Order: sequence, then structure tokens, then C-alpha cells
Amino acid sequence: MDLVEGDLAPNKASLIIGSTADEMNAHALESDVAQTILSPNAGEEAYAQALEARFGQAVAQDVLSLYPASDFANSPLVQNFGTSPSFAAILRVLTDSAVTCPVRALARHASTGNRTVYRYFFAHAIENDPRVGPLGAFDNEDNWFVFRSIP
Repeated sequence: MDLVEGDLAPNKASLIIGSTADEMNAHALESDVAQTILSPNAGEEAYAQALEARFGQAVAQDVLSLYPASDFANSPLVQNFGTSPSFAAILRVLTDSAVTCPVRALARHASTGNRTVYRYFFAHAIENDPRVGPLGAFDNEDNWFVFRSIP
């Protein structure tokens, strides 16, 4: 953090940083996701166990209260790919804990000095491609639009 925070930063160059709303959803289609995250058809008990393994029992209970699987029953992942609401929920938890919150924290730290910081949160889902549309605003999709690097 010393390189971006306050007056400890070696220069005051502007910073642009951002993330996507559904960062981890691209991983829903990977073949090893069941071993590394959670089975795409996992139920609520397996979801709770996965959260406990990742965050510990006390934090897992808080996460479950903020991200109940039932809130994800109408997720495009569930509706279009047949995954469970628990799977959609854990992908949102991982998006927020591993990407959204750290990006926000870095932007806050970088803005404490005499530096201009631009933070974006990209939430646009591709609407004209049924293969990727249900993934929402997934990992690196923002680069296609923000930096005009469409593959």
C-alpha cells in the first residue's frame, strides 16, 4: 500500500481501477470448478460448508446472512445453465470478497494523497450472445469496453 497511499507514493500519477459486477461468473463454465469452488449443483448445506472452509465458522454465518442462496434462485446462471442457487451465491461471494472489495479499498487508499483516482464498476452484460450473456459482467469483459480491447 505504501506505493499508492498518501504522500508515501513515489509519484502522483492518476490511477484508474475497476472491476466487474460478476467477476467470478466466467469460472462457472470451467471444468475444474467443482473441485476448486463448489459443485455447480450443490445444495445449501454444501454451500454453508464451502463458506466455512473458506472464511471460518463465525464469518461464514455472517456471509450466509448477507448472501442467502435463496436470493439467487432467479440468477441467469440458474435459469440458463441449470446451476443451483447456492453455486450462483458463492460466485457472488467470491466476486465481492476477492475482487470488488479489494479494488474499492485500493482506490480509497490511493486517493488519500494528492492523486486523482478513477474507480469504475462495470455491470453491463452482453445481450446479443446467449453463450456469455447469462454470465453477466464477467472477468475481463470490462477491458473490452473500457480499454477498447475487444477480442
